[in-house]
Amino acid sequence: MFRQPSRASGRPQSAAAGGGGSWAPSDLGSALRLWIKADAGITSSGGLISQANDQSGNGFHLFSTGTNRPTLNATGYNSLPSIDFAASSSTWLGTQAIGGAAVPVGLNLGTSCSFFFIGRYTTASDGFGRIMSYLGPTTSAGSGVDYAAADCLGAMHRNGSANAFQGTQNSVDLAVGAATPSSNIRALMVYDGAAHTAQLYINNSASGSGSTGVAAFNLGSTGCLAIGTTIQTASGNISTIAANFTGTIAELLVTNTALDTTTRGNLDAYVVARLGA
Repeated sequence: MFRQPSRASGRPQSAAAGGGGSWAPSDLGSALRLWIKADAGITSSGGLISQANDQSGNGFHLFSTGTNRPTLNATGYNSLPSIDFAASSSTWLGTQAIGGAAVPVGLNLGTSCSFFFIGRYTTASDGFGRIMSYLGPTTSAGSGVDYAAADCLGAMHRNGSANAFQGTQNSVDLAVGAATPSSNIRALMVYDGAAHTAQLYINNSASGSGSTGVAAFNLGSTGCLAIGTTIQTASGNISTIAANFTGTIAELLVTNTALDTTTRGNLDAYVVARLGA
């Protein structure tokens, strides 16, 4: 098992933007639903990750099995640990045992949510390769994919025809923004189902015009979050399909709020101070 460096648990020493002092995702309180760090709470063997523990305290740990396990890279992001995914071998992490009939474990994201990651992707990622995707309650017991119903989100993924990030909901492409392959990036996708909006932020700057085409949704008490792959349900089982992610993740989080300007600034300052740009 990889032993984490002591740096992982510390807060950045520099003041967060708008916060007047140190800030960490834990300051989000109950809005923070999932928080994964490559340098904390990782269980691995031979460099392959079987579990990434949720640092939010909510217990939404991520799992993987067999040949689908991503790789723990001890120096993969600015000489700090990273979780590396390869589309060619369909590597992923999920909030439950994808491929089985386990009861879905929903993050209770409600009618607005935000998905953030710091890392990078490569041109080897499949078209529409998923960084994060969520199957909500409308498909958790039936059939469908993470973008084919209002209560499901292709939360953040590579655009299939351009070097860009985007989100997808109800088969509608939302909030597309340019990104450079193999370059470090801080990406945040903010959805508001009540306001019918989605906006992508790249390095804390709004990217593209966003979208007002978001359907109303309620990501309730059941569901499944996957990292690195597209997920679907069939006969009650949750399984993976095409569109896998190749790239590196140093840290990610999910909230049940549409993060506002001040919080976006605090989050960005936190990860830059902790991990570098």
